[in-house]
Amino acid sequence: MRLVRRRRQNTLAATLVGVHATHLVIVDCDLIGTETPLFDPNFRDVSHEQLGALPLEFIRRITVAQRRITHRCARRTKSGQACPIPVSQPGGACAWHRAKSE
Repeated sequence: MRLVRRRRQNTLAATLVGVHATHLVIVDCDLIGTETPLFDPNFRDVSHEQLGALPLEFIRRITVAQRRITHRCARRTKSGQACPIPVSQPGGACAWHRAKSE
């Protein structure tokens, strides 16, 4: 497969590679036509390609990020603003809006 340069410098091109288009490859357009952009589906020496259990550092990052997530009711109030009351799950309604919808 040959990529064709269509944009100015410092842009990226994306293409699907493989018999059944199983891999998405992103390439710097400045490298198209050179021998530099190589694709090896078996190359696993980069952190985002590692399989298996997540390292403890990433588990901690995910845990901290989830603590910051606060889902809000977000139903419209009489004033037209989004309801700011926290709820337990995305798309959930607060007690006030649940009572109004029943």
